[in-house]
Amino acid sequence: MLLFGVHQRLVNYDGLFIKRRPLFLWNPDTREIIDLPPRDEDDIEQIKNSDCILLSPPANPDCTVLFVGKSFFLWWRVGDKSWTKDEYEIVRDGIKIDDYIHKVISCTDGTIYALTMQGLTIIIDKEPCGKLLARTLDFERPQSYPETLCFHAYLVESCGEIIFVVIHSEGVTFKGVNHIELFKMDFSEEAWVIMDCLGDNVIFVSTIGADSMSVSATQSGLKGNCIYFTLVQDKHNLYVFDLEDESISIYLPCPNLRTPSSLPFWLLPSNRLVEKQNVDENTTAKKELKMEAMRNTLAIIKVNVEKSERICWIDLPFDLVAMIAMHLPLAIDYMNLRCVCKTWAFSVRPIRWRVNPTGSTIEYPWLMSSNRESSRCKFLDPTCNITSHFDMPELLYARICSSKDGWLLMSAGDYSMFFFNPFTKEIVELPDLTEIFSFSGVSFSSPPTSPDCVTFGICFRGFNEVNIYFVHLEDDAWTNILGVSEARFTPSNVTPVFCTGAFYCLG
Repeated sequence: MLLFGVHQRLVNYDGLFIKRRPLFLWNPDTREIIDLPPRDEDDIEQIKNSDCILLSPPANPDCTVLFVGKSFFLWWRVGDKSWTKDEYEIVRDGIKIDDYIHKVISCTDGTIYALTMQGLTIIIDKEPCGKLLARTLDFERPQSYPETLCFHAYLVESCGEIIFVVIHSEGVTFKGVNHIELFKMDFSEEAWVIMDCLGDNVIFVSTIGADSMSVSATQSGLKGNCIYFTLVQDKHNLYVFDLEDESISIYLPCPNLRTPSSLPFWLLPSNRLVEKQNVDENTTAKKELKMEAMRNTLAIIKVNVEKSERICWIDLPFDLVAMIAMHLPLAIDYMNLRCVCKTWAFSVRPIRWRVNPTGSTIEYPWLMSSNRESSRCKFLDPTCNITSHFDMPELLYARICSSKDGWLLMSAGDYSMFFFNPFTKEIVELPDLTEIFSFSGVSFSSPPTSPDCVTFGICFRGFNEVNIYFVHLEDDAWTNILGVSEARFTPSNVTPVFCTGAFYCLG
């Protein structure tokens, strides 16, 4: 059963038993039920997998239930004895195109926005005669990751903004998540722009129906700047994507429940939000005064400490600083030491970190995370669970595609790729791609400091065909080869592995 919740009302839409079960509105708090008129059998078959929205509560005289099919709108308004069916067309630059509405959302101001399968932005308007029509906006399409074959897309309204959420899956199934992207509708630029922060808001998206929503993290008691979602192939777990570090956490909120027959949905009880909004103002004011007093006390203590125990780092002998640096086992500690002051940075020279100063190879990897919209990145040392933050302008608007021996293979834009060493800040450029970056997997054989370094990429072409790209450091252009398999092969979004002179790819 698919339940769609808006304005504390639910639209009951059962894709399996729709022909036998009537459609109705249901309030889970009051148990009130409002029966809706029956629909034509042909219409039911055509809209059983389409989006449905409730434009306002049933108490509102303009309350409307809207189903969006591939070529028509099916809607009902309070007081109507039957459903109304309006045909629509997708028109671009005055020409009808073979496209249809895929996602739809109703905003608080009454505007209905939608996206088509080809990524066009649509507004659903009502003519004076009462007929619904689809009007195409002159918006650029969201420039999403091109290399994933399967993804889920969602429209969400958050604080008056329209947000487009794209969850990219691994390979050709929906069992795992490769990456998540957010775009917001920019009316001034008439385009969808990348969004990397939700602030104090939390977004909930659901695979079924159109019951995606945004709430305040402070009022709901949740961690802000996160997206909560479920997967089609996983009916038990709850997934949380943190935009700050682009990490995904998995939770099992109800371990003792039986496996549900259908996917869960999100329901926002409005009465709980009202209770949180009605917090006693006097209590809040007292908390603010206490916090202000604590800040003042800490500030006084800090000033006294600085006056009495001020340390001058440059007083340490240079040879002692160098000796300390050479006995640090981790590159992060060494880099932090050089960042203490300019004098220490001058006396402690930068070194390569494939082998540490004691001569023993570092056997464990570090976890690095970055945000394309920021030059800040983080390194996590798994041995002592310490996270260090660094500013690296080279990472701005770039994506990490692969890593090996301290080197990162980066992509910037649609055609540019380069190597970057975050420890030495070295950059090795690669020739521009001849086509838009669309690799399912990309890797390299050895560090770019080696003359044998080969960069390799593979992308899906169709059925049993793939495009294979490779380039040597001394080459002026990429080499493209068409690969044909006897059986159907679809490359997965897994980094190819180089071993004994060959790259191995999973499908």
